[in-house]
Amino acid sequence: MKKFLTKIFSLSCGCFAFIACARATCPDGYTQRILPSGAGIGSAKNSLGACVPLCDSGVSEIRTSAGHLFKLFTQSQTEHAVVVSYNNHLCYADLVTNAVNSGMNIQFGNTTYHVYDGLDYDCPVPFSLSYNCGVGTGTAPDSQTVNWGENYTLSDSVGNCTKAGYYFTGWAIDGSSRKVNTFYNWQYESNKTAVAQWSPDTFVAIYSCNYCDTTFGTTAPYTSVTYGTSFQPVAPNASGGPECVNAYNQPFLGYRLLDVWGNDTGVSVSPGGSFDWLYASGMKLRPNWGTGDANPTNNNTSYTLTYSCGSDATGGNISKTDTVTYRDLYSVSDDYGTCTRTGYYPSGWTIGTTTVKPYTFGTWNWTTNQTATINWVQDSYIAIYECNTGTPGATAYTSVLYGATFTPVAPNDTNGPECTAPTGTEFAGYDVLDARGNVLSNVPTLANGDSITWNYDQGLKFRAKWVAISE
Repeated sequence: MKKFLTKIFSLSCGCFAFIACARATCPDGYTQRILPSGAGIGSAKNSLGACVPLCDSGVSEIRTSAGHLFKLFTQSQTEHAVVVSYNNHLCYADLVTNAVNSGMNIQFGNTTYHVYDGLDYDCPVPFSLSYNCGVGTGTAPDSQTVNWGENYTLSDSVGNCTKAGYYFTGWAIDGSSRKVNTFYNWQYESNKTAVAQWSPDTFVAIYSCNYCDTTFGTTAPYTSVTYGTSFQPVAPNASGGPECVNAYNQPFLGYRLLDVWGNDTGVSVSPGGSFDWLYASGMKLRPNWGTGDANPTNNNTSYTLTYSCGSDATGGNISKTDTVTYRDLYSVSDDYGTCTRTGYYPSGWTIGTTTVKPYTFGTWNWTTNQTATINWVQDSYIAIYECNTGTPGATAYTSVLYGATFTPVAPNDTNGPECTAPTGTEFAGYDVLDARGNVLSNVPTLANGDSITWNYDQGLKFRAKWVAISE
């Protein structure tokens, strides 16, 4: 050992040009992490608690005859350090005065220094998870950093990615599907990209009789159409078509295609004709009728439907308006504008005392202009427990309503995580982190039995905190 540890001492903190050096501070709460096999030699905490790359020149530790291991780093973090020369490379073992951990003492001048051991855990190994719209267009969510072996969730937002006529079904990493609001454990040994997945959406085609008085038309059936498929409307009074009472013997000349709000698209379909459904919304089919025995009584008065975020909204606006003809079929907008309410999500509208939802058709029987106000529904979020004991332990989940009081359950209690306390430690509460692992600065460590009010519009992680058993 004396021959290997030659009397070479570094009295400065300099980096040599041929040695890769880096300094970083480990986040609080990290304990032992298992390095992936392909992640290289990694880094470890030195005696000052800083993450420093291990010496990569062929030796990363030295061992005394008594079996003590000492990590060797690419860079010293203390003024005095043992320097080991190996194949013309230098590796450092920090020296600490008055250390209490096991190790060995070195006399330098009149001062006794202690080579610090006990560095038997590795620092987090970070990887980047980026996002891509896939076959869609737009801007994907920002990338995130995930440490190897930790739980993570994928973005529950698709960003500005869109694909007309398709809906977002989740992400895929290396071809494997991943759901949002679900925790996974990072076992990848390289940076990854989550690619948006899309499925063709299904929309509603609704028939109308285009009646103008009480004797012309009775019911209006619906049918579902998948985006991109060919659709052939059924004629009035045929099986599957609208039941229209043709009181004036008017010949059926085909359909006009209207959008869900009643605006004419300019598309006409002849009897027995078909068209490709390339519309990313529900549509209406209004019959064209020829001249009959007499003209029905017309009532073509139109009214304006405006939209409002409502007084409970915390921000945003919506400027859309619709024009609806009296007794015509209509559906409210599926666009909630920029309206927001923290911890809530929009679910349909209220017009007067009537609750209405998008893609559901009704008859306009109001004789005045109306305003549709958003219905807000309290959102639910996921709380996940983490044992924070090295290898991923059994995890427990629970759902919490926004605004509710939440009391985390201690490890190994009913509904809590199944955790094995690290040797010589006891449970001291939970650190509260957001879904991507960032510590919430406005929430201190929760002691056992403490509660928080869930005023966070996201899932949270509760990471167990372990402290040395007091004697």
